[in-house]
Parts: sequence; structure tokens; C-alpha cells
Amino acid sequence: ILFTLLGVCAWLCHGTASMLASMYPSYAIASLQTGFRCPEIYTVIAVASLQMGKDPSPIDLQIFFISTGVCVFIGMISWLYVIHSPLTNKILDAKDLRLLSLTSNEKKPLINKEIDQSNQQTIDATTTSSSPSGIEITPVYHQPLHNAKAKRLINVMEDINMKSKVLQEVVPLCLALYFTMFSSIFQASFFAYVNSKNNWDIEQILYFVRLFSDLLGRPLTRLPRPYILDDKNKILRGAVFRMFMMLIFFAYILIPSFPKSDVFIISYVAIFSILSGYFTVLIYEYASRDFTDKSSQAYAATQLNICFQLAAFTAVILSVYITNTKWFEQFL
Repeated sequence: ILFTLLGVCAWLCHGTASMLASMYPSYAIASLQTGFRCPEIYTVIAVASLQMGKDPSPIDLQIFFISTGVCVFIGMISWLYVIHSPLTNKILDAKDLRLLSLTSNEKKPLINKEIDQSNQQTIDATTTSSSPSGIEITPVYHQPLHNAKAKRLINVMEDINMKSKVLQEVVPLCLALYFTMFSSIFQASFFAYVNSKNNWDIEQILYFVRLFSDLLGRPLTRLPRPYILDDKNKILRGAVFRMFMMLIFFAYILIPSFPKSDVFIISYVAIFSILSGYFTVLIYEYASRDFTDKSSQAYAATQLNICFQLAAFTAVILSVYITNTKWFEQFL
């Protein structure tokens, strides 16, 4: 139960922070996505400082876990500071506004003037009518209530329209994120099938190369973007191309005649992982850049988070299925 709670809280923080960062300027997205990969650096530094091997002492483990708890506490303080900052309050206030695309002059006739004219026409028509006995009938009419219902209806319709437009615009980015995360997780599941020509611990080397290369790719997004990746459709094509790059990896481990080289496979994993971090940050940045109002940016980030989770889930399920069915063993 406690581990379930830890997992829920961890991913809740991940999704909420991603959605909030999407409403900030682009530097916040790059910083957050880079921070997601920093725990690997912390772990390596902590393990090296404590000189923890395969059989760590209880004292070293206590120091490690207490230090981790301190880092989590620092993160909680940072989170509280961010959500209570004046800039966040302004962003959240802007997110809750509706009809942001309309100016004040356009809103007023739509919500007040036209409704008021309609209401007045209804009142005039009703008050001029008479009963068969010749007695005028005074209508029981609540104009403020009518206005409130009309405003709520307009807000609901605008919200549905906003979400529909966001979904249409964010589909290429959702697909790009799905392909990026799926290929990263799926390929990493088969590092154990890589054999070293120099008797290196190649699985562990590839694991850390993947982590640090992914981390390196994220701050690279602060550099000028290449022309081939400067919009959402181009980055989708890049994600599809990167997914096909997995054929090189699986050919390396499954085809005996494929030339074997530790340097080659390490370099390949490094490039593949750098593109993973680079694409991930660009996808979240483009989703935020393509929309002007905060509500649309938050909704786009939510759709990306759903695709992120779906990619991770399907990649793990597929890799577990292939491993358990021993499908690769017939080629090895």
C-alpha cells in the first residue's frame, strides 16, 4: 500500500508540474524536463560519495535514504513557493477566464445587449397581450437568472470549442511523444541481450549512457532549433524516423553476421537517447507555444501526459510479453 501511495504521489507531481510549466514561458518547460533526469546524477554522486558497493552497510543505506528524503523535502518547499508566487496566481487566474479570444467590446453585445434586447421584446409582447376579460397580464420574468443561464451556456460551448481545437492541433505532438517514449522504454528493455566483444559490463554501461544522454539532450533545446525540427509536423516526422532507428539496435542483437563493436552500440544508444530528451522538451514547448490562452495550454499538457503514460504502459507490456514468450531466443 505504501509503495502504491509513493507511485501515485510521484506521478501526480509529474503530471501537475508538467501542466503548470506549460503555462509558463518555454524556459520553465526545459528546466522541468531537465530536472526530471537529475535524480540519476544525484544517485551516482551519493553512491560514489558513500562508496556503496553490492553489499552496502546499514549506516550507508540510512544516510542515502535520509539524504533522498531531504531532497524530496526541498522539492516540496520549491513546489509551495512556486504555486504561491504572484506569477503563478496570475497564470491560474488567466486560465480560469473564458472567452479569452473575445475583446470586452465584443463580449458586451454578445452577453448583455443581445440578451437584453431579446428579453425586452419578450416582455413587450407579453405585456401588450390581454386576457379574454380585457385585463392585462403582467409576466413573471427573472431577467438576471436568464442572463446567468445564457452566460453559463456560452461558457460551456466555448470550453467545448476550445478543447476541440486543442485536440486537433495537439494530435501531431501527442503522436510524436508517444513514439519517442515508446521507443526509448521498449529498446532499453532489451539491453540485456547485448553482448560485449571486450567483456565489458555492457548492459550497465548502456543503462547509464542512456540516462545521461537523455539528460544531455534536454538543455540542448535552449540552443537555436534546426530547420528540420522547427514545428510540430516536422518533429513528428523526426520521432517516426527515430523509431525506425530501433531496427539498427535489434539487427545488432539478433543478426549474428551484423558487425559487433562495443563503441558502435554505445555511440548508437547515446545518439538515440540524446534525441529522446531533445524531442521530449520540444514537444512540450511546442504544445505551449501553439496556444495563446492558459486554459488551452493546460489542456494540451494534459493530453501529452496521457500519451506519455500510455507509451510507457504499452512499451512495458509489449517488452514483458516478448521476454516471457522467449521470442528472441530463437534468433540467438
